[in-house]
Amino acid sequence: MGHIVMNAVIFIVAALLFIDGFGFPELAGGTPDAGFWSRIIGFLLMLFSALALRESIINWKKVQKLPPEERPKKEDAKSYDPQGFTRLLITLAVLSFYIFIGLPNMGFLLSTLIFIPGLMLGLGNRNPLQISLNTIGTILASYVVFIRLMMIPLPRGVGIFWDFSVMFY
Repeated sequence: MGHIVMNAVIFIVAALLFIDGFGFPELAGGTPDAGFWSRIIGFLLMLFSALALRESIINWKKVQKLPPEERPKKEDAKSYDPQGFTRLLITLAVLSFYIFIGLPNMGFLLSTLIFIPGLMLGLGNRNPLQISLNTIGTILASYVVFIRLMMIPLPRGVGIFWDFSVMFY
């Protein structure tokens, strides 16, 4: 039953990502913008989570048709891992902040500077070199791919955050 719930949650988050993609400013001339890629990722995530949800429901129904003595016992299942659940909640919280608060208000640069270290620390990585290299590498790779190669602007934020982003891209 846990697989069904998780796949449903992933589907809902993907749908929110897809819907949020319509809120990005559009570029003139039909050029793909940041919202386009957000919608593509959200759609693909919805598609694959729907397929996984379907498979989970089919497997659950098969197990329910078995006689009670042939069903997998709860003792056979992995025990509940509270640390894993805590990490899931941390990931959802940090990702939600990044998508719904950070990107629209603070822009890509500053929200990513908070998001990646926050997620890595929340998931238990305490190595400052890895955190720094991952953060800088992600920002630089995104800059090169989106701004230089694809000419798609990244979110700049509002107010003082927009002014800060303009200094860099």
